[in-house]
Amino acid sequence: MIRSILMVAMLATLVACQTTNSKLEAISPQGSVLTGEYLSANGRVKVPLPEGEWAVAGSGVARLGYDNPFEQVMLIQRSEDGYINLIEITSSVAKPKYGWARASLCEHTDMYSLHRVTNSDGGLQDCWGVEILDMNLKGDLQGFLRQTRDFAENNGMKLGFEARTVSYSLADKSYFLRVSYLYEPYQKTFDDLDAWGKGWYQKVKAGFEGK
Repeated sequence: MIRSILMVAMLATLVACQTTNSKLEAISPQGSVLTGEYLSANGRVKVPLPEGEWAVAGSGVARLGYDNPFEQVMLIQRSEDGYINLIEITSSVAKPKYGWARASLCEHTDMYSLHRVTNSDGGLQDCWGVEILDMNLKGDLQGFLRQTRDFAENNGMKLGFEARTVSYSLADKSYFLRVSYLYEPYQKTFDDLDAWGKGWYQKVKAGFEGK
């Protein structure tokens, strides 16, 4: 009886591992071109994309532990007026046993604006805000950022600017999403981004819920 229970447990672990690996293989590779939305490897979360074509500049996987891989993707676009826009996506691939730790974004005190609905440990997390992110991609970088740097250089896209950014962080007990929309300075004011972020929030939330 004990042997049967152990065999079932081992089989369940093997199936879960194979399922996670198949999801990791679904992460969009560098060079993929997307419009409308980005479907995360977990199969539920959809990230809405502003108008136009977006190229995958870099993609990869980070791990909190063996059972908690995260998809990391950077999308890039050159706007009609020549500005460089980026979207950074971090999304969970496998479901955790105990939910997610409280989102650091929802606790920041150095943002231009922060709109927090909730940020519970292991439960619902829901916030967004406007901040500055440094796109000076030098030094010891994560794999998807190295890919992004190389992709930009190879395609004549100059990075290195301090991006004015709208960032969202959403989580429930099964899924996590952090997505940032980055714009070159002087392309949009902070007030413009705060107004845009408020309107875009419902699209991000619906996409997180798989709608």
